[in-house]
Amino acid sequence: MKRETSKIPKLVCCIASILTASTVYLGCESDDSDDSTGETTGEVETAVDTYTGDVVWNEDGSLEIDAISYECDSTSEEVYPSVAPSYTEYISGSTRYISHNSLPSHPIASFPIATADIPSEIGPSEYELQVPITPDTSSTTEDLRPPDWLGGVILDGANIHSGVGGFTTADDGSVWQWEGLRGNLLIGATGNEGGIDPGLDCNYAHPLDTGSQYHYHGVPTSLLPTSPAITHIGWAPDGYPIYGLYAYENAAAESGTIFEPRTSYALKEGTRESLGGTYDGAYIEDYEYVEGLGDLDECNGRSGTYTVSTVDDVSGETVTHTYDYAYYMTNYFPFLPSCLKGVADDSFAVSGSSGGGGGGGGGGGGGPG
Repeated sequence: MKRETSKIPKLVCCIASILTASTVYLGCESDDSDDSTGETTGEVETAVDTYTGDVVWNEDGSLEIDAISYECDSTSEEVYPSVAPSYTEYISGSTRYISHNSLPSHPIASFPIATADIPSEIGPSEYELQVPITPDTSSTTEDLRPPDWLGGVILDGANIHSGVGGFTTADDGSVWQWEGLRGNLLIGATGNEGGIDPGLDCNYAHPLDTGSQYHYHGVPTSLLPTSPAITHIGWAPDGYPIYGLYAYENAAAESGTIFEPRTSYALKEGTRESLGGTYDGAYIEDYEYVEGLGDLDECNGRSGTYTVSTVDDVSGETVTHTYDYAYYMTNYFPFLPSCLKGVADDSFAVSGSSGGGGGGGGGGGGGPG
């Protein structure tokens, strides 16, 4: 699919103060309204999401996402604005160029979700991103979580946000970041302050509260096959590929049994000294990386051989590249790439953050929500 428009809405990230023993949510607002004039319009399938599950912990201390069940029932209701999704990818020299309008190819919820604390409709937001064909591993990016970086881009035309912009500050000044998926169900319980309903649909995604930039906080289930299969699903900011839930047992040879790799994070034991309450997964800081606990490393990735074939939307040719590392989207914390093994391209830096210069390609800008 080719891009329908080159308009890039200018977004201004809100500056939120973090108050002692209080909570804030980092959001963004637009200083330009989205104009869909000249774009392809049409009916967009939507879905209804229904929370039906309970919080369940695994024996290793991981949170079982699948225990929280969302049902997607396709309807014919339109989503405003009714704009066709757009994703274009091509290679020039040593760089992969990606353009998209933040609208996915799969059915989504009918936004705004009435029960959400961040009610928002959905609209297009143009992005111009780029990643190196050969990732630069001369340094790493330690933290992909908001507000500095986008966590990656999915091949259907929407970005990844590796966390939400909500924080709680304890009396001693320590800052605790909300865990954006299941953690929001726990915040507000004994010892947890604040919390929001982020209004996620069945693909663990939502738009910003400005009504644009639909983005993923978890596995986009609608893009995965119904049976286990190796699925290249997107690109990380350093140029390494991102895969869906499944991997080959023999990663080096790209062969063997297909299985669901486990992350290597577990809940800490005991209680939070500064904030109070047990380490129950409400906050990112409730977890710790335990080397060797699972199959994936601290960035939610794995070394191996990864042969990726993509279609160049300019030449129409299929191009193939081989990588020695890949990230995974998982049903366990941290769910998405949480750090990078290589250098992040500045086009993934959020405008106005300390993550980088923005490179003029961060598109919609604005702090991830």
